[in-house]
Amino acid sequence: MKEEDSIMADILVGTFLALAAVISLNLFIALMSDTFQRVYDNSKANAIMQRASIILSLEEKLTRRKLNAYRREVHTLHAPLEEFYDDDDQEGDELRKITVQTYDEIQEMRRMIEEKSDERDGNEAMEERLSRLETGIEEIKSILGSLANGSATK
Repeated sequence: MKEEDSIMADILVGTFLALAAVISLNLFIALMSDTFQRVYDNSKANAIMQRASIILSLEEKLTRRKLNAYRREVHTLHAPLEEFYDDDDQEGDELRKITVQTYDEIQEMRRMIEEKSDERDGNEAMEERLSRLETGIEEIKSILGSLANGSATK
């Protein structure tokens, strides 16, 4: 080809070498990026495992009393915050969400009081609290009913 047109042959060879260099450099960058990402992800997992290992070794050295106190503290102070979320509600009716959440919390309190009441038969204070909670539940049911009737008429 050099014998036919030496200038065009030089241009084609130069273009080929330049494109080959750019493509090779691009491939090298992609490989390095992938390798870095794998090493970084692995190092995060290793750091988490090391932290867990250190916590477990420290917990093994604690007495039972201190271990229970530590676990209670972690459970109460460092537990994730519970937030109510209702993904079924599409109108954004905030009052209904709060009412349903309050109803659920009262039901949970009622269940706990009933368990305590079963443990301590004849405890009048518990029975009084339970009756007050039942009254509250009935009020919430009536509010929910009125909300349901109000949204049905809209």
